[in-house]
Amino acid sequence: MSDSKRLYFIPIIDDALGSGSPELALAEAFKKIHELGMTKEYKKGFLQFKTFMKTIVESHIGDSSEREQTIRDAFYQSLYDLVTDSYDGSDKEKNAMIESFTKDGNWRSEYERIKSELADFMEPHPPIGLEVMKDGEMIASFAITEVPINLMNVEPGQYTVRLSNGRILWEGKLQKKHLLWLEAYGDEDLRMAAKTEEDAPQPTLSEPLMGCDLTMDVVPDLQSGEIRFSHGKQRRQ
Repeated sequence: MSDSKRLYFIPIIDDALGSGSPELALAEAFKKIHELGMTKEYKKGFLQFKTFMKTIVESHIGDSSEREQTIRDAFYQSLYDLVTDSYDGSDKEKNAMIESFTKDGNWRSEYERIKSELADFMEPHPPIGLEVMKDGEMIASFAITEVPINLMNVEPGQYTVRLSNGRILWEGKLQKKHLLWLEAYGDEDLRMAAKTEEDAPQPTLSEPLMGCDLTMDVVPDLQSGEIRFSHGKQRRQ
């Protein structure tokens, strides 16, 4: 069944609300919706209409004028849900609902008005972040947009690197052999510990993250190590 047929009752009710005598028109609209709902083509749509009526206007069913206002309020609430992306339904149903409303000039204007009014109050989603945990406690948190970034004074322990939405990117134990120069390389080429541009120390651990979009390098130093996050294309060779 197409989404337009699943939501066939919306334009019918909308036409009734826009008529000169909405109370009488709603009665005719409900009759038409019921007649169509008895056909195989609109059966699923009629079930959705009954759910709509039950959850929104059941308590006002005895008062036609109050019912009319409640339906209008329900339509406005649906518009707010659509604008704020809190509509409880699939993307296809959401798009069909928007299409059903915006086919009518008045409701389209209301949709655009509500969208414009709420734009200043709707906070943008914060950028996804990276979080670094050591032994179960967070030691660093930063937005991915801040990469490249280096974490200094890294000591041995159990580490977890995850996104701010909870998705774990890497877990493992960093040991002295990863973080301390003498443990990693012995006393050979100790001059490289000075980390000049020409003699930069090589990572003891290098892990691609997020499908190689990011790279985590662990680099040893004399007393503690570093964790360096860089974009994938900057990964060390």
